[in-house]
Amino acid sequence: MKKSRNVFLAILLSGAFAAAAAETEKAPDAAELRELSVKLLDKLSASLVDVEYFFRPDENGKRPEFTVQYYCPGCRSMHSGSADSLIEDQRPFKVPGYAVAPDEFISSDIGALPEWIESLDLVFGGKRYPAKVVAYYPAQKSVLLKTASPVPGVVPLAFNPKAEGKRFGFSRSEESGVEHAFTAPWAPATVVRNLGNGETYVKTAANVLVVNEKGEVAALSMNDRLDVGTAPAEAVPSAWKQVSAAEHGRKLAEFKGREIRPTSDRVREALFNILAPEISGANVLDLFCGSGGVGLEALSRGADLVVFNDVSADSLAVLRKNLALLHADAQVHNLDFRLLPARLHVTFDVVYIDPPYKSGFGREALALVAAHGLLNAGGVAVLESDAPFTEKVEGLVKYDERKYGIAYLTFFELG
Repeated sequence: MKKSRNVFLAILLSGAFAAAAAETEKAPDAAELRELSVKLLDKLSASLVDVEYFFRPDENGKRPEFTVQYYCPGCRSMHSGSADSLIEDQRPFKVPGYAVAPDEFISSDIGALPEWIESLDLVFGGKRYPAKVVAYYPAQKSVLLKTASPVPGVVPLAFNPKAEGKRFGFSRSEESGVEHAFTAPWAPATVVRNLGNGETYVKTAANVLVVNEKGEVAALSMNDRLDVGTAPAEAVPSAWKQVSAAEHGRKLAEFKGREIRPTSDRVREALFNILAPEISGANVLDLFCGSGGVGLEALSRGADLVVFNDVSADSLAVLRKNLALLHADAQVHNLDFRLLPARLHVTFDVVYIDPPYKSGFGREALALVAAHGLLNAGGVAVLESDAPFTEKVEGLVKYDERKYGIAYLTFFELG
């Protein structure tokens, strides 16, 4: 007897799922798309899994203070959950997964550090299989998961970028025992151009398989943007730039000079969980960078460009060593921060300002960012300080403030 399913169909009329039918070709109607959803779900279900994260307090009993999230193509919004509340309720955080080998699966990078993860399981056919993160795909905001042995019944996706016929975007998720399937014509056509830095990309959808009517898989879209010139083959996982888990979590060198106060791991973790949706593809300025912990983290999470600046030549020597260790490219400046704007030919989506505590440089640096137009529209400037920041800065509006131990993070946008 064939297993019954509750199937929900959403026709996503956006730049990512545009119904771009030719004049002589009738676009599929809702009934045809519903029928196709069932067909694709039946054909591809053996390649689709659920990934469940359970979280835990750290070794000192402290619960994590971050929010985990991933983009759901069904409701076209971020699904998120407080790690603390998930621990309290003993609930998992669930994301879709895609089989690329009998024991390897691609899933969204939810931004959780290993020390906060109690367990990580794949759920398939009603059974659970422990897994671990073995690699990261920063540009695709994804991770590669591996199980101890092949998962029985799993059929790896077979990618064929040259698959003929109409293309459709197909996604599947599970919630409370109900499967949701979404299908729509795949014709990413919305081009976005950042007027601040000239960056141009195609707006698309994440967590979507690009397939034809036969169910042949042409590509996997895990990010919500594509380069304008991206070829279909480049949306196949085998072409993605991979960073091993060992390299991603490698302990970097630090400068131990007394005048350097690196951003703590706790503050950096909190910062990137807040900024997670903003980092991939972003231009980032790490002002007062020290040995560059914040900017290096941004690079590991898929930032397009990071500019570092600090007056300490010794700390920048450590930064350059770490950049070489990570095989990463960046701009590095050894300047008084007041002189930096004259050397820049780019604007930024994220500006991180971490001056020496009690130096008074925070307000001056924020004013410099505003006066020289360094922050792009929709961008965010973040000030780290040891006290609440209450001063006004012309051209910027404070919209949030968080406290972590002795450190305060204050968030600004253009206004």
